[in-house]
Amino acid sequence: MIFHNILWFGASPPDVSSFEGESFHFQQLSLDISLEYLEFLGPVAAVVIEYERTQPHYPVLLRRLRQCYPQAPLLVLAGQHTTEEVLQALRTVATDCLRQPLDATALLSVLKRYIEAKVTIKGNKIQSFLNDLGDKIVAMLQEMQTLHFLPQPMLGARSTVAKASTGIEVRLFGNFEWWVNGKISPEKLSRREKALLAYFLFYPGKKIHRDHLITLFWPESSAESAKNSLHVAIAGIRRYLERTAVAADCLMHQEQLYSFVPVVSLRTDVGLFLQHMQKARQFEQAGNTESALYSYFCAFGVYRDDLLTDLTDVDWVRDQRECLREKYILALKTLGENFFRHQQYDFAGQLFRKILETDDCYEPAHRYLMQCYQITGNCHKAILQYQKCREVLIKKFNVKPSSETTRLYESIYRQEVHM
Repeated sequence: MIFHNILWFGASPPDVSSFEGESFHFQQLSLDISLEYLEFLGPVAAVVIEYERTQPHYPVLLRRLRQCYPQAPLLVLAGQHTTEEVLQALRTVATDCLRQPLDATALLSVLKRYIEAKVTIKGNKIQSFLNDLGDKIVAMLQEMQTLHFLPQPMLGARSTVAKASTGIEVRLFGNFEWWVNGKISPEKLSRREKALLAYFLFYPGKKIHRDHLITLFWPESSAESAKNSLHVAIAGIRRYLERTAVAADCLMHQEQLYSFVPVVSLRTDVGLFLQHMQKARQFEQAGNTESALYSYFCAFGVYRDDLLTDLTDVDWVRDQRECLREKYILALKTLGENFFRHQQYDFAGQLFRKILETDDCYEPAHRYLMQCYQITGNCHKAILQYQKCREVLIKKFNVKPSSETTRLYESIYRQEVHM
């Protein structure tokens, strides 16, 4: 059964849940709802709102609903004598105006018609959008395979770092690298100084207590020894900053609190990656699929490698690396699922293979790849993919694939045998 979440503003919604194999869930909300709350309601299939001439909040609410849900049908329920007035006043905001009283069956029929029309139009639009996005992803993957990384630290245009704008740019994905005004720094840091500076840059502007740094970087040292080690590392970082034309006092210290606050613009690839991921989630909540997918694509482009690969044994790096890797896999999985859903199996397969380069035990990627091979007539490759999945799970965790993966394999195997 198809499920549709409907936002309903005003009096009680109709007492009905299903209609011709489709389930309608009405989420009732007040006309004077806090506008900020709309951003946290998640994706919806449609919005129904009762027209209330005396409600001063009403026009603002309508405009905000259209901003939050630009793709969803927005239907206004109006009384017998206000239909024309509503249509005239809300022509640029509402999808349609329905005259009350309206029985439940008629209302659901109208909702179903508008939702189906939206899905068809949106599906065609996304199909075209994905074709273009898929070509960009393939080009990016080819560039990664040739150069083993994207040449730019974090900028959208694929250009060399020398063309970067003024300010500080820091690459935290892969090996730690640092640019000032577009020029890479030839200066070197000790391993401890690099780990400490990277930590400050991972949390730019955040005030971090001395005791937290000591516990994090010198957990086995005595209190006095750890304090001395911290002072030595801070002094080394400040000398490094001066040699790279960055003011040493950017690394601030006040009342046992340390923070990195540059006087010029500071951009990190991790910060940009997280911004793209946040935008993607916001666009998803608003039902703006194309913008969400493009934001995931941008996040994918920024993530050139795992976090600080030259500091593999540092505890804070290891923890954050795993967290960022999960977000990266989510971006690839979301892109891949959309390509798969729209029958673009070559593009989908590229992304699921990329996931397995990062985590070869990620079963959903194995299953999607198996299905891509099966649908395109490569059952033999699908069977081999299952065997790879089984081998890596047994080797690393001594477990077999899940029942879901095994059932898919058995179905493909039967299809292969009878071909």
